[in-house]
Amino acid sequence: MRSNFSRCTWVGWLLLATPGYAGDCVPVVPENRVAVKPDPKAVKASKAALGIAITALQKEILAHANDSKITLRATSNYFIDNPPERLIVPEVLVDTLNTVFSADAPTDSYIKWQLLSGVPSKFEGDLAHDASVAYLNVGKPIPRPGLSMADKKELDAYLKQVRSTEDSVALTQKLTDLIEPWQTRNAPVLAYRDALYGRLPRNGEALVARLEDEAQRVEAGYESRKSMAALIKAIDKWIDTKPPALHLQIVADRVTAWMNRGQPQPIPKVIRGKIGIAHHPNYKRGKLDDGLPPRPFPPVYYEEVEYVPDLNFFSQLFRRGRVASDEKQWHWSEKSALQVEGESLSELVVTLEEYAKIARETEQKARKK
Repeated sequence: MRSNFSRCTWVGWLLLATPGYAGDCVPVVPENRVAVKPDPKAVKASKAALGIAITALQKEILAHANDSKITLRATSNYFIDNPPERLIVPEVLVDTLNTVFSADAPTDSYIKWQLLSGVPSKFEGDLAHDASVAYLNVGKPIPRPGLSMADKKELDAYLKQVRSTEDSVALTQKLTDLIEPWQTRNAPVLAYRDALYGRLPRNGEALVARLEDEAQRVEAGYESRKSMAALIKAIDKWIDTKPPALHLQIVADRVTAWMNRGQPQPIPKVIRGKIGIAHHPNYKRGKLDDGLPPRPFPPVYYEEVEYVPDLNFFSQLFRRGRVASDEKQWHWSEKSALQVEGESLSELVVTLEEYAKIARETEQKARKK
């Protein structure tokens, strides 16, 4: 991120994902920096090459949908296999990444993932900002089977038919058969997210976008322990670069929001004609921003069917000498998408806020001189 990014720019992009706010701030080109416009002919050629690529990739997806034996690309290599006549202009590519090609996240992500092969270098400056916005607005991964209430209701009906170990194994396999296509469908979604993040400098914008990415993965049923640990290390390194106090505080707030994800949040209310937030713990009208009930974070999903003995039954059997029957009890073994321990995130927030305080004091002293 440019060290002389304006306050408006930083806050504007960050609030793009915050309900109730509008991204009315635009990137500002500093006066001491001359904006170099790409060659119009190169821009036109890049748009044409990207258009051809998008059409070809859509045909690949359609062919795969009609015949599963036709496999999709396992790596981002479209432009490696089909080199354009002229190099793709990075600005044109990033603009394309901020376009939605399909409401289906795997389809949209697959196309963009392949387009990334047109510009192998990392994005810097204004491009990094625009690419971070694209990353923040990327399509969400499909939720894991057995995660929604509808899925659980359907699977619960099968649970009533389990009468033996063979039945439990069969039902567990049924769930596994549902999970494998889910992983395959989401593969380009996760690949595109990882590839785009890999092209970004480790600045505040990219780190906050990655934080949102991790939350969406957990909500979809993916474990996130290792990747969250890596993100915490990346944020620690970013703190060492001595970013402005505002940036440090914003990241601290976003990490706090991550820990409180799924919890009911107070809605804005009008106070003397102004919008304010009621922070009092007894504010009874507090609801989630979207008006829906709280969603567990991390979510709980079904993993396998296991036998659970009736301890009360065996206690009666021991006391009374009753003869055991062949009747068994089965239930779903539940599992949550794992994440980094809350203590690590809490320590990170404390560190961010401490450095934000130091940065504010330093900036105030600099302004007084």
